[in-house]
Amino acid sequence: QVEQSILAPGIVEGRVIPNGVNSIVFSPGSKALARESLGLPQKDSILLFVANAARSNVFKDYRTVEQAAIRTAASYRRGRLTLLVIGEKGEPITFDNGDIRFVGYQRDQQTMAQYYQAADVYVHAAKSDTFPNTVLEALACGLPVVATAVDGIPEQVIDGRTGFLVPRGDAEGMARQVVRLLEREGIRLLMAAEAQQMARDRFDIHDQVRAYLDWYDSILLRAPSAGALHHAN
Repeated sequence: QVEQSILAPGIVEGRVIPNGVNSIVFSPGSKALARESLGLPQKDSILLFVANAARSNVFKDYRTVEQAAIRTAASYRRGRLTLLVIGEKGEPITFDNGDIRFVGYQRDQQTMAQYYQAADVYVHAAKSDTFPNTVLEALACGLPVVATAVDGIPEQVIDGRTGFLVPRGDAEGMARQVVRLLEREGIRLLMAAEAQQMARDRFDIHDQVRAYLDWYDSILLRAPSAGALHHAN
């Protein structure tokens, strides 16, 4: 996009360095202990969606997430379903075989990691997005992700390996893939392991820092010295 913008004539060199995630904080943990600590039901299947002001956020697509949860609960009969929406306040919404619970914005990363650890599947619907950190955090915690294939998200989720991608606004498709993951524990566990490994290999924040520092070093090595610049002037 930069190469297609008005900045293009000024580009000397370009690199893509993805956002990073702290895989020490955001890592797999005991689901039972996380649920106990957060006061969440042990027997429910739990979906998680994280977005600041989720229902009014113009870039996210809360409506699709809500409809996907309702449709998932209607067709999933192996247990009750709870959708947790982090970053939003409000009264719970109850529907057949499930509910939606709203939890305010969480500043503490350790607490936020517990919410990922407590969930079974991370769902992320957006009308437009960049490279959402919430998807990276979910992957790092070993959560399969079902998300809309918009903007940078397909660069994060490997369809069929670390989760599933669906078209924008496709609540039915999202619900279908969520049910698939909930009903097939073997697939879910394989994807969880793949997600956690990929997050470490591709998105670890320490690798991101090194990539920036290496690039800065290479730029400085190629740059004229201050003395040479003074002499040229």
